[in-house]
Amino acid sequence: MEAIIGREHGNAYQFIYELVDKQQQLVHEVDLVEKCHVTVYYSDGGDFTEDYAARFWAENELSIDLSTHTSLKRLRIDLADYSCCVQLLSCYVKLADGSSKELTPDFHNALHVKEAQFWFINNNDPQLIFNLPQHVAEFYIKWQINALIVTNKGDIVLVNRTDNLNSPALSLLSLCEDLHKQISALNNSLAVKSDDIQQLTSTLDSKNQHIDSLTLSIANSNRQCDELNQALTAKAFEYEQLTSGLAQMQ
Repeated sequence: MEAIIGREHGNAYQFIYELVDKQQQLVHEVDLVEKCHVTVYYSDGGDFTEDYAARFWAENELSIDLSTHTSLKRLRIDLADYSCCVQLLSCYVKLADGSSKELTPDFHNALHVKEAQFWFINNNDPQLIFNLPQHVAEFYIKWQINALIVTNKGDIVLVNRTDNLNSPALSLLSLCEDLHKQISALNNSLAVKSDDIQQLTSTLDSKNQHIDSLTLSIANSNRQCDELNQALTAKAFEYEQLTSGLAQMQ
């Protein structure tokens, strides 16, 4: 896994094509069949058990009728029994009122690449666990799965179950290209947001300067009012003295 993640992007394609030369080094075999054996565990709130589970044959999507499971709270989806990379293409539930709600796994035993919705699972018991809302009528999931194959040199190779072992690099090439496109889109979005933040910061600085100017103006006005009040007080005192002097002269 580190061999994939640690590569600089400029060397990614060279790394991918190197995988073709390493085909003969594979030490794990994969049963390359067109359909996957998917195990679904149901839970009303307790632990997942084999007694409350069902198995399905599915190629890359599965729809489960849950209308009779009125107390269901969680589902555990085991898409494989080998180390793999799973990309969720779609996942949602339909509710009894006809509305739909998208879902993502609430728990998993994987390395999650959130931007591309990839789950890298390096064990033989991949698990995706979903918390369900109330009044669920149907659960739907669509995915793409690639086996994680470890070579005797410790390299990681992704093999699509519907590919043959003579072309393991193809699915990895597509995976890296998709990741690169999504990362580029995120970087572009980040750049736009950075420009927006700079503009907002500049506007805020201008507003702060205007507030500082108004504060200074108000302080000057208050000072002038204090001076006028002092002058009026002095004039009033003089007037009282003059009035008192005139009264005594009369």
